[in-house]
Amino acid sequence: SLRLFENMKTASAILPAHPCPGLNLRVWLANNFLKLTDSKSEALLMTPNKTTQVSSDLATLPFDLKQCVTNLGVKIDTQFSMGPQINAVVRSCFYQLRRLVRLKPILKRAHLESVIHAFIISRLDYANSILIGLPASALNRLQVVQNAAARFLTNTPRREHITPVLARLHWLPVNFRVKFKILIFVFKALNGLAPDYLSDLVTRYVP
Repeated sequence: SLRLFENMKTASAILPAHPCPGLNLRVWLANNFLKLTDSKSEALLMTPNKTTQVSSDLATLPFDLKQCVTNLGVKIDTQFSMGPQINAVVRSCFYQLRRLVRLKPILKRAHLESVIHAFIISRLDYANSILIGLPASALNRLQVVQNAAARFLTNTPRREHITPVLARLHWLPVNFRVKFKILIFVFKALNGLAPDYLSDLVTRYVP
């Protein structure tokens, strides 16, 4: 599985002399006894004005232009709304939560919490830094999942406030988890604990 990212000022910039925009990639694959399969390749076009119309220049591409593609398990859409990704996480988490109902009677509280972290919280945290800047309405759907997991673990009634429960469990709400992940990245970048391609993007502020 290979990924190629190109930044273009105009749609026509994607068309080099060769009809395939991944010419250099195709040559590299051929030199390493690999082949780029056009029928299995996907392309995602993201524009500043969020237009959905495809330029005639792009219509000739051998790749299928998709509205949403999956990269390392993260669904990215053309609008960068992260809606498909949030839908997938919510659906997966509630599926796992329903399965855990059968295990709850035979697990101790500490073991059940570990299982919830492994199957629910880990999905909420995976690649969550990409959710930074999203409106609260989008993150609230993920918060509903965390709330449900906390109520399931602590047997908290639905009408009872969940904020004190999250505090007792030491579970950061979803929006704070996203910010915390970004702060970790920044801290590592400023202290030489991150790859150079991340450290070069951060400049230390000196008043």
